[in-house]
Amino acid sequence: MTGKIAVLTALILLSTLTGCNKINETNLSGDQRKRLVTAAHQTQDAHAKAAGEELRFECEIPEQFWAEPIRELKPVKVYNHHRNVVIALKINGNVEEGLYFYTTISSYVFGDVEGFTFENFTSFPFKYKRTIE
Repeated sequence: MTGKIAVLTALILLSTLTGCNKINETNLSGDQRKRLVTAAHQTQDAHAKAAGEELRFECEIPEQFWAEPIRELKPVKVYNHHRNVVIALKINGNVEEGLYFYTTISSYVFGDVEGFTFENFTSFPFKYKRTIE
């Protein structure tokens, strides 16, 4: 019995460390998408209010401003890009991957530029890969 408990404990620990408990960003339900879109706006608004006139729209958003649905994704970092919100879910070497939220205050028409490559334009938020220079 002790052996089975040890194996079960090891499997739980492994799934936690490898991110198996994360929300699967490629198969988000409609409700999850809505929650994340709202969370992206809440995160950006909270950061903007705290920063006041000093807010730069090309900056990292500290974790203290992340809304709960974003925290649940366990991102590496969250930042503004042309007044849009980027949730970096993993960084491997110089390649970053995650979710890109186009916000209503942005007039930026984006595409595969500035190191970003978008894998889908059919579902929001957009999944991206970015080459970091």
